[in-house]
Amino acid sequence: MQTINAAPANIDVLALGNSLMAAGFDSATVEEDSVGAGRPIVAVNGSLGATGVIEHLLLARLAFHRHSDLFHVAAQFFDPCPH
Repeated sequence: MQTINAAPANIDVLALGNSLMAAGFDSATVEEDSVGAGRPIVAVNGSLGATGVIEHLLLARLAFHRHSDLFHVAAQFFDPCPH
């Protein structure tokens, strides 16, 4: 929540998920690649360890409330029962 609250007013991409997304989504790399592609963006990793979809929904609602121009959300989905 602190990351979302402390984020700049304009967020282009918000990542949400548990500890896997928290460790795997590198906001700085996403921003660097976007500059290289000629379209700079602001990316924020709002993921939080030991959370599930309900907490992710609450974090998304917080982000949409504080950052009404938020355009993309990268959400982590996973199958807890691999086949």
